[in-house]
Amino acid sequence: MDWNSFRFIDLFAGIGGIRLGFEHVGGHCVFSSELDEDACKTYEANFGEHPSGDITKINAADIPDFDILLAGFPCQAFSIIGKKEGFANETCGTLFFDIERILKEKQPPAFMLENVRNLTAHDNGNTFHVIRSHLEALGYHVHSKVLNALDYGVPQKRERIIIVGFQDDVDFTFPEPIPENQRKTLTDILETNVDEKYFVRDAIRQSRLERIKDKNYPKPYISHENVAGSITPHPYSSALRAGASANYILINDERRPTEREMLRIQGFPESYKIIVSYGKMKRQCGNSVAIPVIKAVAEQIVKALKSYEEAKACRGTDNTKSLVVELAEETKPINAQTFNKQSVAGQYEQIAFDNLLPDIIKEGIGMATRAEAKRALDTVIRKSRVHLYKPIQIAEILYHDRVFNDIDLAQLEDYRTKSKRWRDDVCQVLLGRVCTSSTKFQDDLFNETVIPPALIVELGKENRRTNGGVEAYIYSRFTNKHSQLSDALDCCLKASKETFQVKAFIDSFWNEPGLKRSLDKIYEIIVYALFSTLVEVLDLQVEITIDEKNFVQASF
Repeated sequence: MDWNSFRFIDLFAGIGGIRLGFEHVGGHCVFSSELDEDACKTYEANFGEHPSGDITKINAADIPDFDILLAGFPCQAFSIIGKKEGFANETCGTLFFDIERILKEKQPPAFMLENVRNLTAHDNGNTFHVIRSHLEALGYHVHSKVLNALDYGVPQKRERIIIVGFQDDVDFTFPEPIPENQRKTLTDILETNVDEKYFVRDAIRQSRLERIKDKNYPKPYISHENVAGSITPHPYSSALRAGASANYILINDERRPTEREMLRIQGFPESYKIIVSYGKMKRQCGNSVAIPVIKAVAEQIVKALKSYEEAKACRGTDNTKSLVVELAEETKPINAQTFNKQSVAGQYEQIAFDNLLPDIIKEGIGMATRAEAKRALDTVIRKSRVHLYKPIQIAEILYHDRVFNDIDLAQLEDYRTKSKRWRDDVCQVLLGRVCTSSTKFQDDLFNETVIPPALIVELGKENRRTNGGVEAYIYSRFTNKHSQLSDALDCCLKASKETFQVKAFIDSFWNEPGLKRSLDKIYEIIVYALFSTLVEVLDLQVEITIDEKNFVQASF
């Protein structure tokens, strides 16, 4: 596919902010939907089309074919989550369900969703967990991260979660913040000749100035009144809100932002037409998105999809020979002696298990069993912590079966114990440590609900057929996960005592699926670091006493 020109649909379209971001990278909108009629009028004035109405009443089959689904869907209360069972019941009654049913019907290569950052915390994280699990159940590889509009060029602190998904295992990364000297300031977006109707009454102005925290704060600034009535000035705007009070934000505590200024704060072009009243424009801007953020994400999505397509093209048109076969002919098998992290990162970066599908169809391999084996393997990889002990153990079992042919994959006792030693040999080389979990935890790998011998047999067939393809697949995931860990480490190493933020460090784990399962360990480290710092700074002495009545002498 040519990703220089692609089709997208714009759901919960608002006034077209997300659309503008994806048109910027070559996208063409083939369908839009918005319920609010005033927003539809603004949309039509600027894009020449009136969005379809209520998405809940639109048959997914009637939507034109498209390549990317875009949606800034409202975050309704998922109060029924966890109380009912089944695919539909968990999301039924929410607008996310409509995204889900359209993705299921149309199966586009990619999607991008935008929502408030608190989506991840709603219902103790259960809401986001359900959303993510349902997207993954549709077969998508899901990425998510909270991005701040301040980091991408507009003077507005607006944090939103961006959720991106691909049908293929595309190598996607979220955009980096742009340099500060490329970001617009309030001076860049504020108008000079402003009509008197935007200025507040003297009594309001005086009240704000009396309550402002820093009475000598340099102009221009935008002040924000919080729920407690405190006034705080900033060199940027707080997040525009649809339902905010009339004086939620004021410029220099003198006036409200004009319609054009609100559009500029969100990154809309100067050519964008204003056809509704101030109150309606304020609501529409508050419901919209920061366009530079969407543009940056769109660029990364298209870049990743182009790279993926180029990698496929490199294999040529002969689908009887997969990429992993070609690589295996040129490289030594992956095992404890020959594995090199850098070589895997370079050679197996583009490998996706799904890409072998054409070969399997031609050779008549049982698709249902193979798909089941892949799902089981992907589940183990996804649930593994950063060390990937269990996936590595599977890789080494498959390596010994392929190279030495000295085990029967159908007979668990042929490799249950030996494979732990094989795994630890590799882990010692890669990680400098071995697995120290309980025997029960290690043997859980072979349970019927994880990867029992019957599925290992299927993985073995595919691994031999591709001369190590499944091994390469597992180790490429190892490399991906450790690159995520490297990013989290940079968060510590590049920060000073003054700039280090505990929340940002935690978020680097929270927002990466591959690292999220290690959050409990991160909390332990942070608590220990805080405690040891307090002991050191305050010169404390810690004393531990034991009640002898409850003490039992242990012998070792």
